[in-house]
Amino acid sequence: MECNTETIDGVAVVHLSGDVDMRSANAFEAQFLPVIESSAGKRVVLDLAGTRYMSSVGLRVIMKAAQAGRQLDVTLALAGPNEDMREIIQISRFDKIFPVHDSVAAALAAE
Repeated sequence: MECNTETIDGVAVVHLSGDVDMRSANAFEAQFLPVIESSAGKRVVLDLAGTRYMSSVGLRVIMKAAQAGRQLDVTLALAGPNEDMREIIQISRFDKIFPVHDSVAAALAAE
């Protein structure tokens, strides 16, 4: 699992790649939560284009980030999920909680 962040037009874009499971969830959390915490009043896009698989512990990290973000008025969007990740997002009903976009560009264009 790799997690890198860049800022595009004032939006933090977190690029997540590889698998997020029991072995990598703590590293994902350690890298993702500080981005949320430093983005008060802004948008954050989680780019899932390179993410092959995410277990429930990875989903928990996203929910934990969303809860922290709500307190800081951070808007979190998901972008670029492959077919497997899109299914995981739908089964977990994250598509009812977060906007899900086909790409980072689409997420950045959305308001």
